[in-house]
Amino acid sequence: MTLRPAVPPFVFRPHVEQGGVTITPDLPIHALWSLDEQGHLHPADQAAISSSTALTKPGGAGALQAAFTFTQASFGLLVGVAVVAVSQGVIQHVAAARMAWRYPAIEAHRDQVFLVVDGHSVGCLDQWVAVGGSPADLVKKGAMVVAPAGAAIEITGAAVTLNLEDRQEKAALSARYQIVRP
Repeated sequence: MTLRPAVPPFVFRPHVEQGGVTITPDLPIHALWSLDEQGHLHPADQAAISSSTALTKPGGAGALQAAFTFTQASFGLLVGVAVVAVSQGVIQHVAAARMAWRYPAIEAHRDQVFLVVDGHSVGCLDQWVAVGGSPADLVKKGAMVVAPAGAAIEITGAAVTLNLEDRQEKAALSARYQIVRP
């Protein structure tokens, strides 16, 4: 029997509003999964997760994509955003924003929750629920699921801004990432 060294979990600390107060739970992430457009989950290297706001644009055929993130907390499912670096179909890095909404708070109007990159809508939360099924059933405790929203992000400047917009409640979570050229 060959023993593999244990990989320490990534501790995700999103800011979540709960009862008018912002809390920051410690969520150990032991597994990373990518949800494709057909609703299939694909394992990815959990060591690829960070909360960094500085990104290196992948070279060659690599691309940056905006993504929804799903994680489980003791008080329920959370939805957030991330920038995902992909090269040759493999996730190289997930820069998860340190903010999230409780999924039950937006579930009834998820068709009004959009991922927006630099002012351009790239995906609706409802489209991912339609292909993946109930996120609460899909995402297990200790895992993060990323659902890339469409084509690669066009990087034209030194930064990119992702917003998770709730158009019904007129609220948004915003994350700004600095782009580092190799």
